[in-house]
Amino acid sequence: MATEGAFTESEGFASLLAGGLEGMVSLRVLSGSMSPAIETGDLVSIAPCSWKECRTGDIIVFKRGYTLVSHRLLLKIRFGGRAFLFQAGDAMSRGELIEPESIVGRCTEVRKKNASVSLENARVNAKWARRGRQRIMTRLVKDIVKCALKKTVTSR
Repeated sequence: MATEGAFTESEGFASLLAGGLEGMVSLRVLSGSMSPAIETGDLVSIAPCSWKECRTGDIIVFKRGYTLVSHRLLLKIRFGGRAFLFQAGDAMSRGELIEPESIVGRCTEVRKKNASVSLENARVNAKWARRGRQRIMTRLVKDIVKCALKKTVTSR
């Protein structure tokens, strides 16, 4: 069951999925949902952290069933006494809410064929988060307009 930003199986993968990660783990990315920041085949370093330690703009790693997904954290939302995280891949036009408990870590470094890039730059991460929110909001407004137009046409 491979989805966006899914990682290959390894001991690190198993420990992340089980929630028992105590140190840094490096895993290879299987999809391009985080392109251009992270491409298919890149190796990412993942540090364990809780959702409270994650900052908007971080590339988080979370469980989706038996798969690990790496996407950008766009918003932290508190509603009705509960917390939710809104995330999306950089290459995707839609995001989704996830439960904070599904977070297993965040990407701290990406190793490409010829270079290693730190993902710890808060300013750069915030810029990507703004772009992601703008892209998602644009898509949401378009969907709302389409719905409104459909209702107008069907009510005539």
